[in-house]
Amino acid sequence: MYNPAQTGLVYINFGHEIQKHRPGLVVSKTVFNQLTGFCLICPITSTRRIFGTYITIKTTLV
Repeated sequence: MYNPAQTGLVYINFGHEIQKHRPGLVVSKTVFNQLTGFCLICPITSTRRIFGTYITIKTTLV
């Protein structure tokens, strides 16, 4: 079984409202993911939001 690591990026279907796979950031600890088989993933979007839970991810091109 695949257990994503914390800070990993995954592509996932977030449910029936979004009809395609979207990128997400794994925020739960790796050991939690391994022990429970669950993980907490936050969706990544290019749409700017004003929500209190919205954060900007800065990227660096190498």
